[in-house]
Amino acid sequence: MRRIAICIIFGLIQLTGFSQSNSGSIKISDDIDLFKLSDNVYIHVSYVNTPKYGRVGANGLIFIDKHEAFLFDLPWTNIQTKNLYSWITDSIGV
Repeated sequence: MRRIAICIIFGLIQLTGFSQSNSGSIKISDDIDLFKLSDNVYIHVSYVNTPKYGRVGANGLIFIDKHEAFLFDLPWTNIQTKNLYSWITDSIGV
């Protein structure tokens, strides 16, 4: 009985993941997406194509305090970092 309950709980947890939508995402480029968590916190997801694994994503965090932005982990490439920086300065006014 306990095993069945655990399977049901894990199944429900998996279903909540499918209900997530991309409607809150901000597309910066083909390789960078942003997700706004609050007025001053964003998650950025950047992608790169690797020979062994194909398209791989990596996450980072942007925290905005008054007129300063703090980046925790940068995107994969310098070009992606410049695009993200441009979006921050243009859109948020940091």
